[in-house]
Amino acid sequence: MKFSEIKNSSQSEAEKLPMSEYLRSYLKEDRLKKIDEIRDRYVYHLFEDLAKTVAPFDFNNFLKTYYADSNNHAGDCIRKSLYVKDLLPRDIKYWTEGALKCFDHFLLIYVQDVRKETIPKFAVHPKETDVYNHLISKGGTEQKIGEAFKYIYQYRSSFYHIQYVASAGRREIIKTTNKKYKQTMHVIINFFNDALSNFKIFEHKITTT
Repeated sequence: MKFSEIKNSSQSEAEKLPMSEYLRSYLKEDRLKKIDEIRDRYVYHLFEDLAKTVAPFDFNNFLKTYYADSNNHAGDCIRKSLYVKDLLPRDIKYWTEGALKCFDHFLLIYVQDVRKETIPKFAVHPKETDVYNHLISKGGTEQKIGEAFKYIYQYRSSFYHIQYVASAGRREIIKTTNKKYKQTMHVIINFFNDALSNFKIFEHKITTT
């Protein structure tokens, strides 16, 4: 299915709390304390929250010197919402940015350091989507991961490309409703679940390479 078809057919399945109720339930001292307690394991928490499973291997050992950067990006997501089920729909824009940067390190290390492959350019200049396209070209589980990340990236880009030409060449800004943000958030989180639940192949490749 093409990105445009997925985007147009997406429907929200989750209703969010009113803002005041959300703030009362989320900004509790125990929730803030929890965020501070896991500050060295943000990447583990974000992964397990999205994948709905425990981390399948040692992320510290896998990421090595890149662990701190991935963890910082995961922290950006967690400070918006400790659990993704509590994420406010309009926060999905910057949450997605942080989550992609967090998990892109895994993909780059897997392709370049584990598989020992060079990521080709699919355009004149290198793009973040190059690694996604490279994984897609491999087929199988790698293809599933690459496609999920590519769809997420396309949604991420749609947050920033918001102008359109109306009548007589006049430019307008696309109006994004809360309902649309909810729909987009639901789809993005599902794609992250699809991709991360397949990260277990990285461990297999590590132990057999």
